[in-house]
Amino acid sequence: MKTKLMLLLAFVFIGTGCAMTPPDPIALTTDFYEKPAKVAIYQKSFPENARMTMPGASCLLCLAAAAVANDAVSGHTKTLSTEELSSAVKRIETTLEEQGMVVDWVDIEEPMTRLPKFTSTEESGYPKKDYRALKQVVEADHLLVIEFSHIGVERLYANYVPTSSPQGAVTGELYMVDLSTNEYYLLDPIHIRVPVEGEWNEPPEYPGLTMAYFEALERAKIQISDAITGEAPVEVAGGNP
Repeated sequence: MKTKLMLLLAFVFIGTGCAMTPPDPIALTTDFYEKPAKVAIYQKSFPENARMTMPGASCLLCLAAAAVANDAVSGHTKTLSTEELSSAVKRIETTLEEQGMVVDWVDIEEPMTRLPKFTSTEESGYPKKDYRALKQVVEADHLLVIEFSHIGVERLYANYVPTSSPQGAVTGELYMVDLSTNEYYLLDPIHIRVPVEGEWNEPPEYPGLTMAYFEALERAKIQISDAITGEAPVEVAGGNP
């Protein structure tokens, strides 16, 4: 029991970091595909199964109480596959190639952690890190980065007290950087939450919550597709398309 509780706390703690204001989206312009180029794609580790987080349960006792209270929901969430979203991410390569781009998936985990700060300009539209240092590493014109910080279920807390029902959630970001200028060509924050329609607390299968989870995946898939094809990024102010 003690080991199980510690594992639950580890999962919860990951999802309770300080909230950050998401950056303004930058849409991929339609003229991006007018000139063939090589695009390196880097995807940070992708989970095979969903997980549950409880942001707002910020003290250790709060975390313990929230983990115990949501033990059954958390266990069910871990049985949910992320394959649908993983497949959508892999289709990015096909989309880019159909537009005349040369695509290469790269593993640059270590170099990514050692990027220097970008100090050439204070203008918006540039990342804080200098990705130009990766140009020779990946041998490409642009770097497309895909990162998901959370895929699964989220329930908000105020210390010990839940302030929301569990909901489907996908968060992360998709961005592309010009490796010659360090300018963002694309910056698409993903902040999707899907509330359950009707009753959520229906163990052991939790049909309403499960449906909300897969709806969140579907919305994330659409947002990614729109971003890569040059459509405007989804408005993120409200968290849902």
